[in-house]
Amino acid sequence: MQSRVLTQRIPQSPHAVWWFLADLCNDVVWREEIVDVELVSGAPRQTSAVYRESVRWQQFHADVTLSLVESVDPSRLVVASEGTAYRSRSLWTFEPLGRDTLVTLVFAMEAGGAFALAEGLMADMVARWLERDLPRLQGHLPSL
Repeated sequence: MQSRVLTQRIPQSPHAVWWFLADLCNDVVWREEIVDVELVSGAPRQTSAVYRESVRWQQFHADVTLSLVESVDPSRLVVASEGTAYRSRSLWTFEPLGRDTLVTLVFAMEAGGAFALAEGLMADMVARWLERDLPRLQGHLPSL
């Protein structure tokens, strides 16, 4: 299993950041490779909500199932995802820094089958996407 840690300081409250990220339908707003997200079951921001997400990068397309494993306003989110030949887990924490929030993401991925050989490359690619997109959060967050 490969893991990566990313951090980003966001000039919003932990609640505002959590509120936006805990509804996974918002992924399409701030993540460049996400082209569609649909809530399949449950309610946004609630533990056990399940989403279907479509990812497109160059000629690659995949549908991914996302499950909200843990949702604690305003401090923590845990999202499990499963796609063809891989699964991942994202632990998001939101720490107050004065009027800002330090967002920390611990992203872990495990690939299976023929993709197992490329697990590190896949994890690096997703980490690069997230590292590029995390600063974009600031422009999409509501003032709560």
